[in-house]
Amino acid sequence: EGELLTTSKTAALPPTQLGSDADWADVHVGHGHVLALKRDGSLWAWGRNTYGAVGDGSGTNVLMPTAISSGAKWKAVVGPSFNSFGIQTDGTIWGWGHDLIAVSKVHLLTPVQLDPGTNWVTLAAGDFAVFAIRADETLWVCGQNLPRFAPGASARVSPNMMQLGTDADWREVHAGNGYFIARKKDGSWWGCGENRHGRLGLGSTSHHPVPMPERLPLRFEPWAFTT
Repeated sequence: EGELLTTSKTAALPPTQLGSDADWADVHVGHGHVLALKRDGSLWAWGRNTYGAVGDGSGTNVLMPTAISSGAKWKAVVGPSFNSFGIQTDGTIWGWGHDLIAVSKVHLLTPVQLDPGTNWVTLAAGDFAVFAIRADETLWVCGQNLPRFAPGASARVSPNMMQLGTDADWREVHAGNGYFIARKKDGSWWGCGENRHGRLGLGSTSHHPVPMPERLPLRFEPWAFTT
């Protein structure tokens, strides 16, 4: 059910070229759906669409690359399990797919703006949660799985972006299954969320979650990070 869909509805072995276009710039694979950006900033998607993660408005599986939000220009997209998230070139942040708050049971079949701001720079996503950094280097989150990723956050569940902590020196963020790590501009790495099997790299295999970002015991050279 989660395999990549093709027009024949069969697995493609070996790797098979999709179409003949030669202007693709980036691609992200979710749980059965794919998001791809072209060099002109257009967003294309296909695959499993039960909860609207493809974003074409149909809610049914999409068998071929399909343009999403025609006319919109995107600079970044991510596709976790049954959601999709993206930042457009005007700095706005959007989400679609599975219900973000697990209360309304309303799935977003097309991209919906998550915040009125126009200063979003980068983003990452785990299962039913998205993390993003603004131009002022603050870190923000939203989604129904926030209690797993950041159990110490004041708002337990949120359909809108909410700031995590007060630090304003974040540069990049990456999310996994129930946890995330992020880098500050001094080169230090921080982890938060579930620590099963030692996934946070804190030197412990304790299953007790880390409620708020905690500095990881990594060696680093500040001069090595220039972005």
